[in-house]
Amino acid sequence: DELDGKSYVVAFVYGVVKEARGNLDEAKKIYAMADELTVEPVDEINLALSRIERSIAKREEAKNQMNAK
Repeated sequence: DELDGKSYVVAFVYGVVKEARGNLDEAKKIYAMADELTVEPVDEINLALSRIERSIAKREEAKNQMNAK
């Protein structure tokens, strides 16, 4: 009741912190948790999940390129 049905906000903000610190895998898990806590789709969470997927893919691509040399 105190959060007015927005219990996902705490998890979402924690995911933002993890992402900003470069902990992409942890951020992805936390964003997914925030998404599960929502009653209806939340654009910010959907965008964050898409963004984190792209960041992880870019990280993996960079690792692969470094290992190829």
